[in-house]
Amino acid sequence: MPPENRNHIHKHKTFGNNRPQPLEEIRKRLVMLPKAFNSRKMSLSKKLSGIAGSCSDEYLLNIINKICIKPDWPINTNDASLLLNKLEIILNIVESARNNCIDPEIIFKFGLNLCADRILTEGHACFKKIGENIIFYINNKIIPAETALILHSDRNSIIKRYHEITEGRSIDPLSDIDINLLFSFIYSISPGISYSQFWDSIKDIRKAAVPDMPQAFKELTIKTDKVERVIKNRALLLKVSEYRNEIIAARNNRKFITQLLNEIRQINKKTRYALQQKIRDSAESLALLIKNLLKKQIKNYQKEIQEFIEKLLIIYSLKSDPQLLQDIENPDNEISLSAIKNLLEERLFDSLSKITGANFFNEAFENLYNELNINCGDKVLPYMPANVMINLIKQDIKYCSNFLKARKDLIDAAGRTGKKGLNKPFSINIDVSLNCNERPLAVTDLLRIRKRPAVIEVKEGHNNKQYAVKVQTPYFFGGYAVSDKITVKGGLYTLDQRHKTAEKKVDKTDDDFLFDNDIFAFNSQDELLIIELNEINRLITADEELYKKTTKLVQYLEKRILRIINPLSGKTKKMLKIIDKALEYTLHPTGEKTDIKFIPTKDISMLFKSYIGKDCSKSMIWHILHPKSYLYKIVIEKRWCGYLTLLDIENRSGSRALLFDVINLDPKIIADWSDVFDKFINYLKPIAQKEGYRYILIPDNMSHISNSHYISNSIYKKYKKNNKPAEAFGLIPEDNTFQSLNDAFLILWENS
Repeated sequence: MPPENRNHIHKHKTFGNNRPQPLEEIRKRLVMLPKAFNSRKMSLSKKLSGIAGSCSDEYLLNIINKICIKPDWPINTNDASLLLNKLEIILNIVESARNNCIDPEIIFKFGLNLCADRILTEGHACFKKIGENIIFYINNKIIPAETALILHSDRNSIIKRYHEITEGRSIDPLSDIDINLLFSFIYSISPGISYSQFWDSIKDIRKAAVPDMPQAFKELTIKTDKVERVIKNRALLLKVSEYRNEIIAARNNRKFITQLLNEIRQINKKTRYALQQKIRDSAESLALLIKNLLKKQIKNYQKEIQEFIEKLLIIYSLKSDPQLLQDIENPDNEISLSAIKNLLEERLFDSLSKITGANFFNEAFENLYNELNINCGDKVLPYMPANVMINLIKQDIKYCSNFLKARKDLIDAAGRTGKKGLNKPFSINIDVSLNCNERPLAVTDLLRIRKRPAVIEVKEGHNNKQYAVKVQTPYFFGGYAVSDKITVKGGLYTLDQRHKTAEKKVDKTDDDFLFDNDIFAFNSQDELLIIELNEINRLITADEELYKKTTKLVQYLEKRILRIINPLSGKTKKMLKIIDKALEYTLHPTGEKTDIKFIPTKDISMLFKSYIGKDCSKSMIWHILHPKSYLYKIVIEKRWCGYLTLLDIENRSGSRALLFDVINLDPKIIADWSDVFDKFINYLKPIAQKEGYRYILIPDNMSHISNSHYISNSIYKKYKKNNKPAEAFGLIPEDNTFQSLNDAFLILWENS
C-alpha cells in the first residue's frame, strides 16, 4: 500500500510540554512497574541501552506508546507482565534489525505501525506471532513493511519468492508483497533509500502500460571463465588516491572549502565569507550560487572562477547523491576510481543541466550569431542537456576543422597551389557539404553534414597524378562506388574525357533521385560520381568569406562557448587520463567457470536498475516506457547484478539497427567480458537477421559502453577500428537521455 494512502497511521503521543527525552521516558515507565519484575526490568533496561542509536528514539517511543502503553499506566501484575512481553518483542525487533544492518524505523513507520490496530484488538498472542514473523524476515534480509507480507501464512513461500526476485524474475506491479520484496533487495544494495522514496519512484508506473519486450528476445545463459585482475601500475594509485581525498574533503571538510576560496583573488573578504555559508547550506542554495557564477562567466570568462565552479559542482553532486560519496570512499580501488570517473564524466554534467535548466546558455549562442553574422543550426541546441550540447559542439568543431583541412588538401591535390607532383599518396576525407538538402551543423547552417562521406585517394602515377573517388553508399556491393576515371581540369575534379557517355551535365543532387524497393535509380555509376564531384568542387570554389567565418567559428566555440559549458578543467581532464591508466590491468583466468544469465525484462523493477548497475539513470522512467528500448537483467551466480540496454534505431530511409546503449554492472563482478560479449552478439545475429535489422552497433565511445572500466576496455579495444555506418541513425520517438545516441557508432555486424 502506498504511504500516502495510509491515513490511519497513528501520530506520536505526547506526554506534556516538559516531557523528558524518549529513552528516559521509557526507563521512567519501567521504574513504575511493580518490584516483582525488577529482574526483567533491569534486563530490558540494559537491552534498551544496547540498542540506543539503532533508530530514532522518537519512533521507538511512538511504537511503544501505541502497542504497549494504555492511557492509564498498568500497575497490576498481569498488565505489567503483558507490557514487559510486548516491550521485549519490540526491543528484539530493533536488535535483530541492527544485527542485519536494517533501519528499524522502516519497520516501525510502516509494517508494525500498520499492524497496531490489529494487535490492540486481538491481543498479545497476535503480537507475539507478528513479532516472530518480523524477526524471521529480518534475519532473512527482508524488511517487513507491508501487512500482506507480515501476516502471510506461509513464510517459506515468501522466502522462495524473494530469492526469485533477487535472481531477476519479473515483478507483479499490483502485488504489495512483490513490491515489499523488491524494496528489500534494493535496500540490501543501497541502504540510503527510504520506503517513501521507493514508493514515490514507482507510483507513476505501477499501473502504467509498460511495453512488452519483443518475443524474439529470449533468455540466454553464457558460460565463461572467471578472471582476476592484476593492476599494471600501482604507483599511479597513490597519485589518484590524493585526488580522491581532495574530492572527499571538498564534500566534508570546512578547512578545504576555506582554502579553496582563499585561492580566488577576484573576491573580497566579505564575499568570501558569504560564499562559505552558501557552500555549507542546502543543495538548493549551492545550485543558486553556481547559476549566478555561470551567468557572470558568460559575460566575462575567468579561468579561476571556472575551476571554482567545477569544485562547487562536485560538492553539489555529492550532496545530491550520498551513495556516490560512499562509493568514492570505498577502500576497493576499482569501486572508488569507477565512482570518481562516474562523478567527473557523468554526474557533473547531469548536475549542470539540472541547475541551469533549459535555454540558460542561449545568451552565449546569441552573442556568437551576432558577432559572426551567421544563422543558427538546430534551434533546440540551447535547450539540450549540458553533456549532449557539449558533444554536439565538439562534433561541429570536428566537422569545421575537417572542412578547412579538406579544402586545403583538395586545392593542393588539384595543383592550384602551384606544387608539382606529390611527395607521397594520401587520402582526403570529405564529410561536409554546401548542399542545402543535407542536415546542418548543430550550431549553424554555415555547413552541412553529408549523409554519405566521400574519400578522394590521391595516388602517384608515372607521369600524371591518378585519382580515385570512393563514395560511401549502401546501394553498391561492398558499400562503395569506386572509380579511377577522375582527372583534374582547371583546378577542379571531373571524369576523364574518354568516358563520353558520362559527359552529360548533371545538376541534380543525390537527394533529387528516388529509390524504389532499394533499387538504385541512376542509369550508371558515372552519374553518381559526377554528382559527388560537383559537390566536392563546390567546396573548392565557394566564397572565401565562408572559410574565414568557419575559422572564426572554431575559435569562438573552443574559447568562448565550450569552456563555459564544459565544467571540467584541464587539470581534471588530465586526472581522468591518469585514472584510466591506474585502472589498467591484466586479466588472469582463475580456472573456474561462471554462468551469466541475460533475462529480457521490462517491468517496474527496472526503475531501480541504477541501484543495481551503480549508474546515474535514477528516475529515468522513460527508459522503461520507451517502446524501442529493450532491457536485459544480468544475473551472475543467482543474483541480479546489472543490466544491458539495446535500442531499436533507424535512419531516414527506414533501415533499422540494434544499438548497445549500456552494459552496466556492479563493478565487483569479474568475468571475461570480451568472451561474453562475443557470445551475446552471436545470440543476437540470427534475431537481427530474422527481424530485418541492417546492423548491430556499439557507441564509438569507450566510457559509454559500460560503467565498469574493465568491461568497456575489453569490448572497445576489440572493435574500435570497425567501420561506421554512413547514415545517421536515431531513436523514434526521440530521447537524448540514452547516452549512446550522442556518439558515432561502430558496426559489429551487417546484414548481408
